[in-house]
Amino acid sequence: MLLITPPALVLFTPTQEKTILTKIELRYIPPSEAVKQLERKAPLKSLRPPGLENLLASDADNTLIAQGTAEAVEALKVILRSLDVKPLVLELKVQFVQQGENVIYLRLRTRNDQKGTVTLGEGGLATSLVIVPHLSDDGKSVSFEVIREIGDPQSLPTAKKTRFTKAGSLGREVRITLPDGLLFLTATLVEK
Repeated sequence: MLLITPPALVLFTPTQEKTILTKIELRYIPPSEAVKQLERKAPLKSLRPPGLENLLASDADNTLIAQGTAEAVEALKVILRSLDVKPLVLELKVQFVQQGENVIYLRLRTRNDQKGTVTLGEGGLATSLVIVPHLSDDGKSVSFEVIREIGDPQSLPTAKKTRFTKAGSLGREVRITLPDGLLFLTATLVEK
């Protein structure tokens, strides 16, 4: 009897793509913030490209270290170009009037979509106004998000919070009525 041996079985495994390690310098956005934006969850889809295995942020030297396929690293660089842009700086003129008297009149600078904080009062009970300006895409209008916090000056983070929102034109005064006075806000774009 003649026996025929079947050909040896060869297992084919897909070859793993070679990964590379790349250091990417950022100019304007802190690397930790870039990672947050890349990893954001639903309802917004994560921006992290497929094939990117590791991403390490170093705020000390303003770099990201990326490990992944060459295609994933190139895709990451393209995404980072849209995230790493020069921030818009706004100067806010803040006036708070209580019983016809100016309690606060000051100017503060903050970036677009980033908070500026004004604290009123020092003893017993303090009021903190967290002001976040949101500039429109056309750069003509601005909306102000104001969070009023009342509590002990040493523990304002645990204070009672009330939120107000009002929109207006860039460079024009916006009036917001608070329970204990009137807040007037004007935002102008700071040219660098």
